[in-house]
Amino acid sequence: MTIPPVTDAEQAVTDAEQGPRFALVSWQVLPAIFPRSGSNVGGAETGLWGLAQTLGRLPGLRVAVATSAPHSGYPGEHQGVDLWLSVDRFAAMRRSVSSCIEFSPRLRWKRFAPRLLFELPVLAVTRPWRPRDPLTMEPDPRLAQRHPDVWGAFGNSGDTARTVATALMQQRPSIVFIQSNADLDERLAGGDAFTTRWGDTAQELRFVLRHATEIVCQSRWQLDALQQRFGRRGHLIRNPIDVSAWSGVQTDQQPYALWIGRYDDFHKRPLLMLQAAAECPAIPFKLVINRLDPTIERQVRRSCPANVELIDYVPFDQMPSWFAGARLFVSTGAPDCEGFPNVLLQAAAAGTPIVSLEDFDGFLAASGAGVDCGGSIARLAAELRSRWQKPAIDRARVERYLADRHAPERVAGRVADLIRRLAPGEQRSAQEPASGVPG
Repeated sequence: MTIPPVTDAEQAVTDAEQGPRFALVSWQVLPAIFPRSGSNVGGAETGLWGLAQTLGRLPGLRVAVATSAPHSGYPGEHQGVDLWLSVDRFAAMRRSVSSCIEFSPRLRWKRFAPRLLFELPVLAVTRPWRPRDPLTMEPDPRLAQRHPDVWGAFGNSGDTARTVATALMQQRPSIVFIQSNADLDERLAGGDAFTTRWGDTAQELRFVLRHATEIVCQSRWQLDALQQRFGRRGHLIRNPIDVSAWSGVQTDQQPYALWIGRYDDFHKRPLLMLQAAAECPAIPFKLVINRLDPTIERQVRRSCPANVELIDYVPFDQMPSWFAGARLFVSTGAPDCEGFPNVLLQAAAAGTPIVSLEDFDGFLAASGAGVDCGGSIARLAAELRSRWQKPAIDRARVERYLADRHAPERVAGRVADLIRRLAPGEQRSAQEPASGVPG
């Protein structure tokens, strides 16, 4: 007996019964999904994967994540989320070269690294066989065969611009989740031409703010900046945290103060951490620090005090035990580059008191999870010395705050409502640009 093929109409009915499909795009998220696949994982990647998993557990919603993989062999589904994998064996090498050389709008050396002596010839020799880079602000060919009901992306970047362009071509709505406060740089409200530290142009970032169907903000500051600078109304949906995954973890490590970030001088700022650590010789510090800027890395290693240990990499699934072993968590993140740091939520969920150079969205004051040092290194060091002796916080108060503002089911429910509102009909023509953002 021959089974007739499913018609397009029948497939459409089946899809409608299963609910709308939402696809998040992040080409660097694979290490957050499979921790052994890579070491460079940031808050945007862990946040995206956490949201995808929680959305995937909701009834009547199908979720996919489009990402890049260095080789084939990864599953097409993981923890209830479909994985749309694009194999790119040279992606990591190309990102490494791009961190040293700027190719657009003109060739410019940012810094030299010995690895370029190997990487540049390899990329030159393999270029005829490698797919070309997706064009700026054009539909991404890696997404051309995918047709979700709603597209989504984290952060304002060239990759996000291509995702939004794909949605425009397919006449699908798109949701952009603002991450860093720099995603809403005030220079974007004018006609300034500039390139970000990550190689994204102002034109690409304006394209995202102009054409994304909906924009989700992490904080009240971002929501106000979006309205005041670009004349766009956004949605305030705070980052989720699963308290159960971070609390109650047992560890037999000797206590230490924990810091997490990367080698840079503008965002995580490890050199500021070393300044404070040098004033606290009785406190052992552990810095989990990803590579980024070789110059800053050399400076950190040269000036590292005896009470500081540098750890190159910890798999994300092991981080709860690192927070559990910490007596304090320290943040030196810069407000201009941070959005809302997920590490603050992770420390709060673990019950680890926070000592932060800055507060973000009034979180520390409102939750009682720690202390804001108002940008003062001297005060940061003083608070570290004081709270090392008495690190207690009101855990019940902190947990109530997290449950009220950051519970994953509540956050995912609000995102799911937004997806369902966008998916069935044309709430606003995706081709109509938003006002207030220069072209």
